[in-house]
This record gives sequence, structure tokens and C-alpha cells, in this order.
Amino acid sequence: MDTAGKQDKTQPGQTPGQTPPQTPLDEMPPPLSLRENKPHPILRGLLIFLAVGMLGFGVLLQNRMFKRRAEESNKKTPPPTALTPPPSDAFGWAKQYDPAESIVARIPPPAGLQRIASEPGSFAHWLRFLPLKPGQGQVLLHTTKPKHNQNAHFAVIDIDTGKKNLQQAAGAIVRLRAEYLVAAGRGDEWPLNFTAEAPSRAEFRKCLDAALARMSTRSLAAELVPVNSARDMRIGDVFIHPGTPGHAAIVVDLAEYPKTGQKGFILAQSFIPAQDMHILVNPANPQAGPWYPAPPEDNPNATLRTPEWTFSFGELMRFEEK
Repeated sequence: MDTAGKQDKTQPGQTPGQTPPQTPLDEMPPPLSLRENKPHPILRGLLIFLAVGMLGFGVLLQNRMFKRRAEESNKKTPPPTALTPPPSDAFGWAKQYDPAESIVARIPPPAGLQRIASEPGSFAHWLRFLPLKPGQGQVLLHTTKPKHNQNAHFAVIDIDTGKKNLQQAAGAIVRLRAEYLVAAGRGDEWPLNFTAEAPSRAEFRKCLDAALARMSTRSLAAELVPVNSARDMRIGDVFIHPGTPGHAAIVVDLAEYPKTGQKGFILAQSFIPAQDMHILVNPANPQAGPWYPAPPEDNPNATLRTPEWTFSFGELMRFEEK
């Protein structure tokens, strides 16, 4: 056999053709999988640095996601009870109507209270969008002289009083109801009972003055129906004490605590003599501004103290919708 081309693998000190000695098993190095695998100190430090960095990045990313969600939830999106203003011609006396100057825009509810939704086109919806004069304003009598008590109101409703001493407590409420009915195309209902579908402002004023001349708290109460529970209070309800003297104030906005259902409300009034309609302050809690609390439990004898009159919740009544 030709062996000239074969490489001689004989190790030093070994006779050619002799089998190389085997290393005993107990002297053989362990398999790679069993060997101690300690990284270099620099590599180990780098691995620790990367692990800490990844952990920190994860926390940072989580915080940023939480912040983003919080910012998205705090964006000024319309709440479920967002309200759309009535058309500007719904307030026939106003030369220029600005919903930004309305009750609902100018007077936010206290913390925890949420406005109750109102149906567009309803008396309630119309009332809460009544326009207000700038700032607190000044309550003037029908003679244009200032009212003696300027501490009873939170704001003044931007509506004329007329030159006659007609738009007193009951008369002011009838005026609001009449204005709404005409705007809603329902001028044929009480108190106007128009036969014309769209009366002119002159015709409206003439008919209104005739109705107000006959108006009193007694005659107004005769057109209303009792509200059995203050928990069922609605915008447009009227606190009324018929008599001589008597008085009346109307609920123009309403909110509630979602968990308990307890309501808070805003009142508007005129008084004697005829004067600017105005939003009443709450004398029992000046910090609440014009918001009054309804009693948590039904109690018709519970009192409602306003700056110039004390009602009972048993005197709450409302217009009966046809």
C-alpha cells in the first residue's frame, strides 16, 4: 500500500503505528454545558446596565401611556348632558341673543352636581338658556329707579320689565311662559289664547299686558297643578304662595348628585313693585352662589328660605303641559 502521501499523525515520544494513550475519564475536562460560564466583568456590567435601562424604559413608557390616557379623558368633550341652545329668535324681545351669556353658560353647578338633561324645544330647555345681563348687574324698578335691596340677586335676566307696574312676582312668571309659548308656536294656549299663529310683537305686548293686569298669585296658582314630591322637581316648576301678600319664584335650572339623586336648583323672580327679573342668591349658603338644595327626603313642610320670602316645599307647583 502506498503510504507516501499520508500525513504522519504520530505524536512525539510515540512509536510509529502505536495507539496514542487515552486520557482517563476522571481527568477529562467536563462538557461545555457543565463548565462554569462566568462572563467577563465588563460584559457583566454591560448586561446589568442594559437590564436596568430596559426596566426604566418600561416604567417610563407605562407612565407616558397613563399620562396620555389621562389627558385624553380630560379633553373638553361635550358631556352626556351637553345642551344645544334654542334658535336666537326663540327670545323675541332680544335684539341680539348670545348663548354664551345664558344661565346655563354663565352659572356652573357646584362640585359634584351634574345638570339634568332637558329636551330641546321644551319650556325647561328654553328657561335655562335665558340671557343674562353682564356681571351681577343692577335690579331696576319699572320706573327705571334702582331697587332698594341690591343684595338679593346673583344676576339679572336680560329682559324688559315694561313701564307699567304689571310684571310683579306672578306676572313675571306668566311673561316667561307666554314668551316661550309664542316662540314654540303655541300662542293659542293660556295665558294669551291667540287666534293668530304668529302675532306681531305689538300684538303680543298688548295681549300680554291685558293678561298681566288680571294676574295675581291666586289666579296663577289656579292654572298650576301640585308637585307631589320635591324629588320630582323640574325646570319650570313654581314655588307659589297664593295670597295678599303672596309671592312666587320659578325654577330655571336643575342639577343632581348622580349617586343620591338629590337635586340642586336655581330660582328666578320679580317682586313688588314690578322690577327686573333676577336670579336669586342662596342666603343660607353664599358659597353655593344661586344654587339651592332640595331636601334629601320628601318633606312638604321643609322650608325654602330665599332673600325676600320663605316658601315650603309643599308649595311647589307646575304648568300642566297639553
